[in-house]
Amino acid sequence: AARHLGARMCLEGGSEAAERIRYGYELALAYTPGPAREAILLAGLEDYLVHFERHQEDARALLAVGDSKADTALSETELAAYTMVASVILNLDEVITRE
Repeated sequence: AARHLGARMCLEGGSEAAERIRYGYELALAYTPGPAREAILLAGLEDYLVHFERHQEDARALLAVGDSKADTALSETELAAYTMVASVILNLDEVITRE
């Protein structure tokens, strides 16, 4: 689920990282993140991008998980980083527990 949300963020969310994060967040929660939460997610994305750029094998291993194949039109580094951010979004309390 996270890889597919990450791919949608990349393909449909716009060209800027902040736009993509807002898009993925809104897909999961039906509202956009506040400035503080958006900043945290952006910082996380940057960390993931650096990690997967340095460790391409980790990106490939992450993208190999699941029954469906990863979208080869996207860079492995970028898709892996957005997959991790999507996983964070999908594991937020607000997504798991609706009140």
